[in-house]
Amino acid sequence: MNSSTEPRANRTLALPFGLAFEDLYRREGLEKIDAAFRAALRASDSALDDRLTAAQSDAGAALAAKQRSDLIVDLAPYVEDFLGDL
Repeated sequence: MNSSTEPRANRTLALPFGLAFEDLYRREGLEKIDAAFRAALRASDSALDDRLTAAQSDAGAALAAKQRSDLIVDLAPYVEDFLGDL
């Protein structure tokens, strides 16, 4: 049970990275989330960020299924940590 005396309708969800709850439903907000994730990834593992950048490019469309799967598996712990922070 929430012990806040403020009515539920008046409370707002506080998110990091300069995000508001409404940003989760807007393209611009999702772009902010992506930028924050990419900055965190780049700081932790720049080579993995380079792989993700290459995969998102037109040339990345030619990735084999195994390469795509390996990239997803390699990104998973970073995504998990980021979502925990978010």
